[in-house]
Amino acid sequence: MKVMVISYTATECSQRALERISQNFGKDQIETIGVSVREDTSGCIGCGKCWKKQKCVFEEDGVNEALDKMKECDAVIVLSDLYYGHVHRALLDFMRRTVNCGSFMMNNLPCAFIPCAGKRKHEEAVKEIESFFRYADMLVLTAKHDHAISGDENQDNHVIDSLCARIRWLLQCAEAARKAEIEKPQDLYERELDYIR
Repeated sequence: MKVMVISYTATECSQRALERISQNFGKDQIETIGVSVREDTSGCIGCGKCWKKQKCVFEEDGVNEALDKMKECDAVIVLSDLYYGHVHRALLDFMRRTVNCGSFMMNNLPCAFIPCAGKRKHEEAVKEIESFFRYADMLVLTAKHDHAISGDENQDNHVIDSLCARIRWLLQCAEAARKAEIEKPQDLYERELDYIR
């Protein structure tokens, strides 16, 4: 089993979180695949070619590489530092293009967003990222006090350990379903985009 961790990180707090996630899954021989979002990630231009090719026309900034890795993944975590309560533009562009190109392979995957927010508000950032998860019909993990980390190492470790335990349990459920030959639910309708020019 493999978990993809998509990150836009710069602080010590978020770097510690990455290490803790990797340690958590490593205990159960679950591989962690890290994807770092690059500063030069291009925005979506709405050309619609990704729906036919299932990859983006922009080849240089790592989105297609992430999509190739995602084909083997069983869960997705997005981890990001926040800037004035929002995620960086590069991460939003990365998520928009990844979901447009790869929503077919993200369907029903467990997912979670971990904002590194300090003591600041982060509700808007959570809405921004979770809207991409919902668009791809992913299984969004929520919590009573969400999954924000603040720089308090003990508290952050508790948040990450709890989140990883829930993802691990869902992966075990999915594995049991595969063994019992229970198929994943599928959309009952075909989604198509109308591009207005």
